[in-house]
Amino acid sequence: MYEHRAQLRFSDTDAMGHINHARFATIFEDARIGLLRHIAGGDDDLAARGIILARLEIDYLRPLMLDDDPALVRARVVRIGTRSFSIDYELEQRGEVCARGVSVLVAYDYAAAGTRPLTAVERGQLERALEVVPAP
Repeated sequence: MYEHRAQLRFSDTDAMGHINHARFATIFEDARIGLLRHIAGGDDDLAARGIILARLEIDYLRPLMLDDDPALVRARVVRIGTRSFSIDYELEQRGEVCARGVSVLVAYDYAAAGTRPLTAVERGQLERALEVVPAP
């Protein structure tokens, strides 16, 4: 499991003083990029390859408020397919879960303008990450 601390800013708030719902997607994106870099270990950066976001679901459970303490995102690989994989997210503030999400990422060949199978290196990196993640 990868942990990402998201520093919240005044500009992230909406008229009600909550962190705007659209900001959650960016917070999850930052966690996803950190997780992919962590998985790659600096050798072969998954975050810089042809890996694109195909789907993002977010369940908003409680308001996320502007706070001096960063919000915490826990991200983990939960599924690996032939051409895609999934990452689950949990966003909390002060020990309370504010949102949960899942993203599906697809290996993409920009030259061919289409999906491609995950390479052996990518699959190995993802499988190692999957092995250390406890079951939900």
